[in-house]
Amino acid sequence: EGLGWESAEFPGSYPEDAGDGDMRIGSAWGLSGDGQTIVGLYWRFGAEGGTAHAAAGTVDQINDLGALNGRASRANDASFDGSVVVGWTEVPSGTWQPTVFENGEITVLGTYDAFTDAQGVSADGDTIVGSAYDAEAFSVVSARWTRDGKGGWTETFLGALPGTAAPFGVSQGQAVADNGMIVGYNRRSTPGTDTGIVWTEADGLQSAEDFLAANGATVPDGFRIAN
Repeated sequence: EGLGWESAEFPGSYPEDAGDGDMRIGSAWGLSGDGQTIVGLYWRFGAEGGTAHAAAGTVDQINDLGALNGRASRANDASFDGSVVVGWTEVPSGTWQPTVFENGEITVLGTYDAFTDAQGVSADGDTIVGSAYDAEAFSVVSARWTRDGKGGWTETFLGALPGTAAPFGVSQGQAVADNGMIVGYNRRSTPGTDTGIVWTEADGLQSAEDFLAANGATVPDGFRIAN
C-alpha cells in the first residue's frame, strides 16, 4: 500500500546460479500471512540440477530452497511466519510430487504416478492441502497432510465430487483455514467441467454452489465458480 508493485532485480536479488532464459527469470506464487516472505521459483537456465528451483525470500533477497534428484521444484504457499513452505518437486519420471520445505530440509509427502502437489498450508504450518493420486479410484483427488507428532505427516484422501471421471477428472485442495475448512477446485472430466469445492469435517466434500446454497446464498445465472 502506497508503494505499488516492486520487482526483484536481476541478477542482484537472485541466487548466483539464476539464469535469464527467453525473458524468464522468476515468478511469485504465494505469500506468508505476515507479508514478509514471498515464495515461488527462479529459473536456472544453463545450471546443473533442475531448470527451476523453489525459492523464498523478499524482492531484495531470493533464497534457493533446493530440489531433489537433480530436477525442478516450485513453492506455492507459506505458513503465517514463512517457516513452512509447500509446493512440489519433480521426480525422474517427470511428474510433480507434493513437498514441504522446512528448516533447510525437503520432505516429499507422497510419491504418486501422476502430477500432484501441495497447494496450501495453514497459518501454523501444521496442515497442508493439495492433491494426491488414489490408485483405487484411478484419479487425482484432494488430499490433506497433518503432523503426526513424530516428525512426519499423516495423509488423508478427501476424494472428489460425484461424477468425477477417471483418469481425466481432478480434485485439488488449494487453501486451508484455521478452523480446518478447505477450499479448492474439482474438474469432473474435460476442461470446462470444473467447479469450486469446499471441504469441512462435518459435511465432507461438496461443490461451492452447494455450500453457498446451504448457507443461504446462490450463484447468479451466468456465473460459474471455477476455483
